[in-house]
Amino acid sequence: MCYLLLMQGLPAVAENNISQFGEVITQLQGSVGEHFAPVQGGVFASGKVAKVMHWLKQQGAVAIGQTSWGPTGFCAVDNVDFAEQLVNEARQRFANYDKLSFSIASARNSGGEIRLI
Repeated sequence: MCYLLLMQGLPAVAENNISQFGEVITQLQGSVGEHFAPVQGGVFASGKVAKVMHWLKQQGAVAIGQTSWGPTGFCAVDNVDFAEQLVNEARQRFANYDKLSFSIASARNSGGEIRLI
């Protein structure tokens, strides 16, 4: 996994290649998810999240994964319009899934800040 990240993932970031970066993240997430599958009931901790993530991948989202073992799923897309379209469609398509919510976040291309209050 380290080799995959260093030799393919980081160069994809440097080249601004979201497709390649997404493949790497999806592959890494799948490997970790398979490791935990026996205790979490599958690659994703939630069957509902797994279905949503599968659908998102079919729609063209990349970097499919789950945060530190869930149940929050995540993906990446290359523009805000597409993100908004996916979120609107997902909200309609999965409206009957209790307790699921969909949000859009963007990357922040700067370091952290320490603020004294």
